Amino acid sequence: MDESYKFVSASGGSGGVVQYNDNIEFLHNYTYKVRAYYNSQYQSDWSDTFTVMALLAQSSYPRMSAYNTNCKIVRGYDGKIHIIYYDGIYVRYSFSTDNGTTFSPWETVCPSDTIPAIALDNSGTPWIINATHYWPNQNTCALEYYLYHRTSQGGWQGSYDEVYRKELTGSYPNAPALLHPPSFVIAGDSGYVCFIEPKESNCLVSSFPLATSLYYNLRFLGTNSITYHPVISYDKAGRLVVIDITWDGMMLYYRAIGSSTWYGISISTVYPLGSPALWTGQNELRITLEGQDNSPPYESGLFFLRIPWQNNTYNVNQPIELISANTDYSGDGIEGYSYLAGPDVVLWKYNDDIWYAQRQGGEWITLGNLSQSGGVSSYPQGIVFGSFLRQKLFALWTEDPEIIIILCVR
Repeated sequence: MDESYKFVSASGGSGGVVQYNDNIEFLHNYTYKVRAYYNSQYQSDWSDTFTVMALLAQSSYPRMSAYNTNCKIVRGYDGKIHIIYYDGIYVRYSFSTDNGTTFSPWETVCPSDTIPAIALDNSGTPWIINATHYWPNQNTCALEYYLYHRTSQGGWQGSYDEVYRKELTGSYPNAPALLHPPSFVIAGDSGYVCFIEPKESNCLVSSFPLATSLYYNLRFLGTNSITYHPVISYDKAGRLVVIDITWDGMMLYYRAIGSSTWYGISISTVYPLGSPALWTGQNELRITLEGQDNSPPYESGLFFLRIPWQNNTYNVNQPIELISANTDYSGDGIEGYSYLAGPDVVLWKYNDDIWYAQRQGGEWITLGNLSQSGGVSSYPQGIVFGSFLRQKLFALWTEDPEIIIILCVR
């Protein structure tokens, strides 16, 4: 700690609050302590230290906060923020009880062979989905997705049974690469995981009760999925929703909670060029993705699509909105770089920086560049919370790619 002292006059604030403005350097953490001082003779003891955090965690893994289809950050009804990241070997977890000002020490949850996802149940308990492989014998490779939850004592408990399992016979030296990153949502007392079937092109949904031995029910939603990652969410009106990208375009699948029947609708207004981000309200879906307008003037860029529930179905015949023509779409048909932090706030990657925009009066207004680091910033995620007049954006992303950073914009 820099022990050089800074003095702030009692007149440097108002309402009993004294403010001190410091010059800080990007991606550094700053720890402070304070003491009261009077007339060169009287002074209090030093306060406890407190840290203002910018750099949150370090790893050499280049996709610590990926992807936009599997959540890394959630906020409970109690205001607690939960975050995870993947370092290429283990899933790591931390939480904040002060709106992201400070975070708990990182906990190691479990090993994983793919990028994990997090969700909260109705009690605010975090649950995490991971995937691993092992060899029951020399000719069989088992690929499995497992569920973990945080106990009331603070540790992590894994499920006794897998929520998905597939066995492959033969030599598979690249077995971990066959495990696609899962998208995960909790609705009521059940969990739902969506992913591309290993070694196939099928979009799968595995459903399972959270509180029992987790015997899962598997459903094939569609075939011809390409290398995009599907995303699953929960419409608060009581429906599961999946967005999948196929060779024919973008598909929306849905079913009511309590029903076993899935319905599929093609979304043809925009041709997808990156994996979609999905936000769900009540009887309403909102999607952002890199793509191309399927009607003149055939613009390319980052698009927004609002899909309402009308006449007992989702009305996908809605006009699309261009958020920005400036994106960093990679062209590999996998990675989407946008994330809906709320119904009207989007984060995305452009020119190796993280930008954000807000929808105001039916138009998208770019509010600024969050990162401005000079390095490569990617895979943003975030949440919007607070009152209507004092909203806060909490954002995280992978930087450079050796760190994951956190920024709170007021």
